Amino acid sequence: MTVDCGSGKWSTQVTKKDNAKDVEDDWLKGDLATPCKDGNMFDIWFKIHQRRLMSWIFDAQPLQYETRQTTTHRGAQKITRTRTLEVPTKYGSDQGKFFKIKVTGAARITRVTWGQCITWPLSMRENCQGARIWVQARSKMPTTVKPMGGLG
Repeated sequence: MTVDCGSGKWSTQVTKKDNAKDVEDDWLKGDLATPCKDGNMFDIWFKIHQRRLMSWIFDAQPLQYETRQTTTHRGAQKITRTRTLEVPTKYGSDQGKFFKIKVTGAARITRVTWGQCITWPLSMRENCQGARIWVQARSKMPTTVKPMGGLG
């Protein structure tokens, strides 16, 4: 994921499926819903729903244009769910070996959270509930966010 505050643009990248070598390619691109400035605090979320269902969120703005409807069953009841798009990448999240974050300009990383219980730099002093409370407090995405809310 790339966020360019200067131009007010974002893009998400994937590894092309049809190349023998791993080549990154832009998948989706768009405009930021709200301006960002060097030095401001912001949130970046990378959420893995399933092997090829992943979403990126920047300051409560989902970086996808649309969703898809899937159907599941709970007993005899049929349930329709709003899901993220399938990410057209060579590798699914189950084959990930590393997660890389690079910041430039005045950006700085003050906290990273992943899984249900892990937070940095506080994970050694907190339990799962502490991590969950922090994530929920930072979650700023109501279902009315444009272009596509409710993916957080």
